[in-house]
Amino acid sequence: MIKRDKSDIFIDNLSRLRQDARLIREEEILFLEAYFSSMITGEMTFDKAVKHLLGGYKRLIETSENAYITEKVVACRTLAKHFPQISFLSKGFSASIITHQPDMSARISFWQSHPFSSKGVEHFSSLFLSAEPIPVNSFSDVCDRAVNQASDFGIIPVENTMDGRLTAFYKMLDRYELKICAVCDVDDPEADMTTRLALVTKNVYVFEDARPCYLEFSYVKSEDDTKSDLIGVAEAMGMSLTGLSFLPLSYRIGASVETMRLKLAKGNVLPFLIYLYAFCEDINMLGFYVKI
Repeated sequence: MIKRDKSDIFIDNLSRLRQDARLIREEEILFLEAYFSSMITGEMTFDKAVKHLLGGYKRLIETSENAYITEKVVACRTLAKHFPQISFLSKGFSASIITHQPDMSARISFWQSHPFSSKGVEHFSSLFLSAEPIPVNSFSDVCDRAVNQASDFGIIPVENTMDGRLTAFYKMLDRYELKICAVCDVDDPEADMTTRLALVTKNVYVFEDARPCYLEFSYVKSEDDTKSDLIGVAEAMGMSLTGLSFLPLSYRIGASVETMRLKLAKGNVLPFLIYLYAFCEDINMLGFYVKI
């Protein structure tokens, strides 16, 4: 009989334990899927189903203070299987959700005196079958035309390598209740700077193609652990955090407005949007967009 080294025995036992833990985890997820699916009937509306699953989730965690990331993820994936259309979330976006059509034409307003806006028109026009550039005299005019739908879309800068996030233009998004649906980066070799331009619109446009897709939103963070919960669910769904910024609230001690940007995993877009809709309060959706 060959005598085994103690280290080999420890490694072998740890490997077996990990295999058992993986199998138990898979079985737990199957039970959770069956549990949440049992709460949804064929005649239910989306909002009613959300209410039922939230009740079921609360019953699961009523004896613990843990965040229960897995339970949230499985609940949202279950809802996505039963309600596969993103239009159910229109109320959560505070805007109409429109799936982009490949043969769509577009009117794009831009500030003709801004050095990069014309380049932005060239980039963003590639998203549509045809595009009509509409020159205006200021970024305020761009937003006015987009919100009043005199133009379908407008172009504004939102970030650059010198100043980072351009807070003044994000405030314009809030003021006019516009959403980002696409972004592009324009280089200025002379100034050694790159400016990120955003294609904005009154509605949420979903471009269903192979381009990288991003979600950007803000929320008020105070004493609760909103950020870690958001990041935990996003990571569990295969998404990655690509941007995080915050501004302190002058009227509220210990609170700040945080803005988060996530690169989305295609198969998990709808479950994550359902998570925001069902589990997160006061989310301000800034954009659901592609990068070109």
